[in-house]
Amino acid sequence: MCYEVFYWKEFFKNGLEPTSDQIRYLAKQIAEINKLKFKPKGVYDVWAMQNLMLEYKKKSMFLKGKNKKLVKYVLPKLKNINFKNCKKGFLHTDLQRSNILINKHGQINIIDFSVMEYNAIVIELAVFISLFCINPNIVCPQKAKEIIDLVINEYQKYNRIPQTDLAFLPVLIYGTYAINCLAASFEKYGKYNNDSETQYWIDLGKGGMQLFKKLL
Repeated sequence: MCYEVFYWKEFFKNGLEPTSDQIRYLAKQIAEINKLKFKPKGVYDVWAMQNLMLEYKKKSMFLKGKNKKLVKYVLPKLKNINFKNCKKGFLHTDLQRSNILINKHGQINIIDFSVMEYNAIVIELAVFISLFCINPNIVCPQKAKEIIDLVINEYQKYNRIPQTDLAFLPVLIYGTYAINCLAASFEKYGKYNNDSETQYWIDLGKGGMQLFKKLL
């Protein structure tokens, strides 16, 4: 008997941009995940957008060039968001291209629930949109809006989120890019980690902040 081997590869490594159909499929899966009746306490993650205020105080000196000004720009906007008033759910919290796999048949899997927590669902959408759906180096502001609408429209079919929560999305997406730029800058200039992936996160964060500054 012959068994076919399924080879899975990260979106990060395959170099392909996700299609609209793939984004819709994942939005549905994420909506179902967020409805799980499980409330993990979570861990403090230095790469998590909701920790940007504290991490900036400790690591802002490692931001180079315009990056410090770009990160600082979003801080007062994030400070005004009260996550306690947002709809909560079970979150993966790290839905980026390294944690979403695809095989040669186009099947998709979500992996790595190591930093899961129970928190505001809008955080999950911000991470998914910024770190999986949008490549700020090739996307214009109008296209970014279209992608956000695509995710929201599909997600809302399976798990409704209040419009008051969704209004925070542009700021939270900007904040996600900011924390990734900050954390990666600390890796490079504080811990002397000069590998290509560290630079990738710095560049992605900077590009994302520049893109979403036009949308705030």
